[in-house]
Amino acid sequence: MKSCCFTGYRPEKSPFPYDEKNAEYLRFENKLIEVLATTLSDGYDTFYCGGAMGFDLLAAELLLIFRRNNTFRLVMVLPFRAQAANFPPEWKRRYENVLSQADEIIYTSEKYHNRCYAERNEYMVDKSERVVAFCDGKSGGTLNTLRYARRKGRNIINIEEELKQELNYTIYELL
Repeated sequence: MKSCCFTGYRPEKSPFPYDEKNAEYLRFENKLIEVLATTLSDGYDTFYCGGAMGFDLLAAELLLIFRRNNTFRLVMVLPFRAQAANFPPEWKRRYENVLSQADEIIYTSEKYHNRCYAERNEYMVDKSERVVAFCDGKSGGTLNTLRYARRKGRNIINIEEELKQELNYTIYELL
């Protein structure tokens, strides 16, 4: 059994709008699809997703499309039960759709507390050999999760790194 988890930005922290009319978003989404296909072909069969708006839910939705031709487990690891209470309606609908198709739902805490997101992220990294990320170095939970994954020796694929290779820029200088 090989496991993978995701970490990335919520829409408000993304360098581009999550909008299929945006060329940068489409490049990003296509790269994520490519990375998911590679990860599946590398034999990964369990995926841990944190359920946050943005990167987390997009990765889970794309995985569910891959499920039509692949067998794997999707495990939603949520920081607390009411995580989606304040999501906008469209993101709440997407969240509930993904949860309805998940193989398992794990809550790392019953209620919100100031470390609940970090605990969720560490749980997912601890369970995974690979971390698929979208991080351009902004401080916050995603960068902290990547630093944790690096300390744990996880295989990290950063979508941002892959998209910016031609600029000879590396996020790992920040880790």
